[in-house]
Amino acid sequence: MHKLIMKTLILSSLISANMAHAVKIPVEKSDAIYQSLSYSQAEAAAGIVQLNGYRCNSISKFKPLILDRGYHLICNNWQYSYTIKDKGGKMIVEVE
Repeated sequence: MHKLIMKTLILSSLISANMAHAVKIPVEKSDAIYQSLSYSQAEAAAGIVQLNGYRCNSISKFKPLILDRGYHLICNNWQYSYTIKDKGGKMIVEVE
């Protein structure tokens, strides 16, 4: 599933973790991450959001987009909502 996107997410997560001294991003509820996705994917998505200058200190919800290639991420107790899409090989963060 979206192998290029996941490789980009994981690479961005490593960069983010390096910048943040490997601080883990907490998941707020046990069902916050969609069943076919993993914590490392959610953390990578949060890392991409942070690298783009936005806040995501905890993960409220993380799920794939239905009609597009990308993900929907909600952070900080449902305070911030982001869409992360692959556009031309670059991960684009849109604030909702």
